Amino acid sequence: MKIFLYSHAGDPSGDKLSQQIKTNLPEAGMEVCRTIRDLSQNLRQPTEDSGVAVLLVSDQEDLKNIISLRHLFQNIRIILLLPNKEPETVAMAHQLRPRFLTDRNSDFVEVTAVLKKMFKERS
Repeated sequence: MKIFLYSHAGDPSGDKLSQQIKTNLPEAGMEVCRTIRDLSQNLRQPTEDSGVAVLLVSDQEDLKNIISLRHLFQNIRIILLLPNKEPETVAMAHQLRPRFLTDRNSDFVEVTAVLKKMFKERS
């Protein structure tokens, strides 16, 4: 199973999350996408197995751009890290039908635990 990690270039949270995933799931193949265009291109590539998209959303505009790609997430499970817990943001996020939804300001221990469980289920 492949992990598609999306976060803006220069986002220290994205770098921290990437490192934590690499440390806790060294066997996982990971594609790091720094733009919506990169994410779109990577999701369009054929894969042998379904994957997981870990989406570190920077703001509502970023979330809207990700939602515009929802047709590319048909065989991809989604973990969403939102910029805030505002009801409007959370409601928008649910359009993507994420498997796990959290705040981007949380520590990433929960995210890696969810990823480990997803990988274990696929084995």
